[in-house]
Amino acid sequence: WPESVSRPVENAPRPVHPLAARLTAARDALGLTQEALARAAGLWGTQVSHWEGGRHKPSRASLARLAGALGCSVGYLTDGKAQP
Repeated sequence: WPESVSRPVENAPRPVHPLAARLTAARDALGLTQEALARAAGLWGTQVSHWEGGRHKPSRASLARLAGALGCSVGYLTDGKAQP
């Protein structure tokens, strides 16, 4: 690498997406594991893990299921406008 170009940092933490942070916070507030939330919402545990890790974003249908299982609004998860 030329000195003027910075090298990519391996294993650098990804910035946390606000939706991922709110999803994790709402789940933690209820004392649920990712797997328990997934079951309550009728989803796969790996989906919740990917969404909380910021690797993927949930569909609108999945957001509605998550919000229902968490007892919060879709608006809270997507933009924090309403309290959980």
